[in-house]
Amino acid sequence: MSLVILPESHVDHFAALSLQDKATIVATIMAAFKERPLVEGFQLFTIEGPFPLPCELVGPVMGQESVPESLVRYEARKGREWPSRLTQGEPVLTTKLTIVVGPHNGYPHVLYTAYPGLPAPREPQDPSLKPEEVEESRAFWSTHALIG
Repeated sequence: MSLVILPESHVDHFAALSLQDKATIVATIMAAFKERPLVEGFQLFTIEGPFPLPCELVGPVMGQESVPESLVRYEARKGREWPSRLTQGEPVLTTKLTIVVGPHNGYPHVLYTAYPGLPAPREPQDPSLKPEEVEESRAFWSTHALIG
C-alpha cells in the first residue's frame, strides 16, 4: 500500500522551495514510507532529507537553549484558532524531516504533515490533543518556540 497525499495534507513548510526541490522532498518521503513496515493508525517518524532545509523550531530539542518567556509572543498561525508560542530569530538548517501519517477519508495511509526538524508535540491548545497528552505538550512548549 502506498502513501496518499491529499489537498488537505499540510505541506506548506515547503512552499518557498522550487518545484524541483518540492518533487525531491515528496520522492524522499514516499521512498522512506515504502521502506517502513506497514502499521495501522497514526505514525510519526523522522528521516534524513535530501538536503538541508530551514527549521523554525527553536529550543533544547534542536540543541539550543530554552526559549525564555521574555522573548516570546503568542499569535494564532494560519489555519489555527489557538495561539502559538513564537519568537524572533533565524531558522536553523537541518537535514531531518519529520513525517506524520494516518488514516483519513477511507485511506489507511495519508500524509498529514511533513516538516523540517525533529518531532514536536502538538501545542497545548490544539483541540485534537488528548487529555493525557496535555502535560507533555505544556512541558515541551514551555522551553521551545517557533520562529514567526
